[in-house]
Amino acid sequence: MAVVAAVAWLGYAWLDAAAAWVAARLGPTEVGRWGELLEAYPGTLLIVRVERLLAAPQAGYVTPLVGEGQSVATGTPLVRIQPEPPGSPAVLVTAPFSGVASFLGDGWEGAYSPAALAAASLPEGFQPRSVPLAPHQPVARGEPVVRLVDQRELLGVFFADGSLPQGLGPGARVELVGPSVVDGVPARVIERVAAGSGQGVRLVLRIDRQPVDWLYRRVEREMRLVVGRYEGVILPASGLTRRRGRPGYWLATPGGPSFVAVEVVKQMGRYVVARGVPDGVRVYRWPRWLEGF
Repeated sequence: MAVVAAVAWLGYAWLDAAAAWVAARLGPTEVGRWGELLEAYPGTLLIVRVERLLAAPQAGYVTPLVGEGQSVATGTPLVRIQPEPPGSPAVLVTAPFSGVASFLGDGWEGAYSPAALAAASLPEGFQPRSVPLAPHQPVARGEPVVRLVDQRELLGVFFADGSLPQGLGPGARVELVGPSVVDGVPARVIERVAAGSGQGVRLVLRIDRQPVDWLYRRVEREMRLVVGRYEGVILPASGLTRRRGRPGYWLATPGGPSFVAVEVVKQMGRYVVARGVPDGVRVYRWPRWLEGF
């Protein structure tokens, strides 16, 4: 019996050594790094501001009394209009609500009703532009001279390029990330509109804060809707396997392949966020040929 046990032990030892030899020469590996993986979905954002164009109550020359993009309180004088021809007293245009004043417009003010965003569509042929509201002096009566944006509420419609998670509905918290908002802007889903009428799934959002650049934007392309952030060691999904019912990875060590169980935080596409292994660990990308050892 002792001889049989010794032979069996030598056989297993030989198999381990053979696996180590093959792994060192043939096994493709990848280094895992600690990081953050975003569960994000690409799309286009339609920005819907609560804003109002304030018109000149009389003809005359306009003098701005606040700076471009300045935050103002209710009742703040925004512009002075000196009548033309002179003789009458100057007239002030004041802020009917608190917000941000701008003397630039794009012609799309009031194009979208906050109460009907579920039926909104992206403007065809829209070209971003910001032009002076009163480019010529003097202005005529009724001509817009200043734009006031209410910062207390910013809405948006996210048009997804593809599908979105089924559970992503009213009340869900998300983030918007894109070229103008690298750090992300938090938002809450108000309504989910199913695909149809030539459009994909879209979400009506209430956005928590207004980035400075969005004062002049209507459409933000190349946006990503982030529904989750997951931290851990990022490893290739192809290397994830199971041993004795536990998920894990085969590590490439100087002594040969070594299996270690991990906690799978999230698996998305080609990557897995895992915990239980150190930063910089080297794992086998295609470990199935090792499972017999």
